[in-house]
Amino acid sequence: MRKRLVCALVFLWGASLLFSGILKIVGRIGTDGELYFELQMQAGILDSAGVSEETLKTLDGALARYLRGGTYALETDSGEAISAEVFGETRPAFNNREMAHMRDCQRLFLLLIDVMDYSQFASKGLLIAAILLFFFTPRGKRPSKKQLMLSAGLAPLALMIPLGAFAIWAAADFGSAFTFFHHLLFTNDLWLLNPQTDLLIRICPESMFAKMGMMIGGQALIRTVEYLLISELAFFGAFWLGKKFEEYMK
Repeated sequence: MRKRLVCALVFLWGASLLFSGILKIVGRIGTDGELYFELQMQAGILDSAGVSEETLKTLDGALARYLRGGTYALETDSGEAISAEVFGETRPAFNNREMAHMRDCQRLFLLLIDVMDYSQFASKGLLIAAILLFFFTPRGKRPSKKQLMLSAGLAPLALMIPLGAFAIWAAADFGSAFTFFHHLLFTNDLWLLNPQTDLLIRICPESMFAKMGMMIGGQALIRTVEYLLISELAFFGAFWLGKKFEEYMK
């Protein structure tokens, strides 16, 4: 019973640690105004968006700060949307529909931060519980290093299988995957913007989100490999120290 419990705690520790790591990657990439600008310039959106490079940089910075929790980054002191020169006319950068959608996006990113913090806290508690239970379990009833490594190795599989499936779908048909993603995260249709009237969709093309998704996937894969290597070293060290301690106590 204790052997299974230790393995379960190790699995949950790995899953919560990786989950918080992936959320951190999403938060960092998703709120990087300089990255927005770089990908927008690669997409060549200035002419269709009707803004200058300087205006675009200003808007990107405001969007990034807003998603990180800067409530007034997109608003003036009077509560109106910040102004921008669009097609030679100075006007509010975003209309009411766009601002309402951005409020939804901000709530999602703030929720992401909360979940990330809870996951990090949970991973620490689970690791402490696993270590204590392991060392307070008689040697003959402890899980082996292979069993612990298997438990730790199943954690990334539990996360990467659904994420990998979504990545393959996005690579094959990004449009449908992108639409599904929005239906999953939003309870309204405010994200359905009109390029003719809405600047937000003109400065944030699908190609920008596709490349950001690829970056998130690549960094998540690197984080997973690092996790597996660190886990292997940690379990090797734990068993070595445990053996040395028992020899010392004899």
